[in-house]
Amino acid sequence: LGAISLASSPSLPPPSPPPLALPFFPPPPSVPPPLTLSGLVAWWRLDSSAGLGSSVGSAPTLVLEAGRGAIVGDYLQCGVRSSTAGCAAAAYDASSGLPTGDAPRTLSWWMRLPASPTPDGGVIGYGVPGSRSPFAYSLFSGGKATIEMWGPTLSDSDTSITPTLGSAAFEHFATVYDGAGSVRFYKNGVASANTMSVTSAATVASGQLAVGSEVDGNEGVEGDFSDVQIYDSALDAGGIGLLHSLGRL
Repeated sequence: LGAISLASSPSLPPPSPPPLALPFFPPPPSVPPPLTLSGLVAWWRLDSSAGLGSSVGSAPTLVLEAGRGAIVGDYLQCGVRSSTAGCAAAAYDASSGLPTGDAPRTLSWWMRLPASPTPDGGVIGYGVPGSRSPFAYSLFSGGKATIEMWGPTLSDSDTSITPTLGSAAFEHFATVYDGAGSVRFYKNGVASANTMSVTSAATVASGQLAVGSEVDGNEGVEGDFSDVQIYDSALDAGGIGLLHSLGRL
């Protein structure tokens, strides 16, 4: 028999390696920024990047009182306690978008005050100077804090939301009016022991906004301020707690 020739099989390419299995990293939990909270109409960050202007809405840019305040890194520093001078202020009107009349609202801010702030001094707020209608947070002598929109007395005030004087850390504060005759204070996310009952609000549509003093620019306090926010809604305890947990931004 003749020789049998076996044809060689064609060479096949080596099998492809399996695709690399990349490790799976779940996305970090989503934390809503303050902008997702209902009704934010003004936000003064008061830092070196944003300056004295509002990051949202059409609220006015604050103007410093000569020799009384300065942006220091990521906060506004108000110094030289004075009974006749403020720190930072601006005129507002109906176009500014701030809640007025009897509308619900929330005022939120971070601050730290020295061990001995000016007694009976204004801290923050807006309205008409001297009209007893501003929405403003103030400190009474004796360590009591109040909201001054209806001219409350010391007995209407609350000691549970008074700043920790002389603290090196910033503290978060909020004042909430529900539009139905009730004001609630918060300090570091915790509600005050009592509410203030009032008949109605009467904040005018045009007036002055002030940080570090009464709305008339007098009775200025010495202290540091950051992230002042105004909402045209009454934030609930969960919303206030979120603002506190997010810290200064």
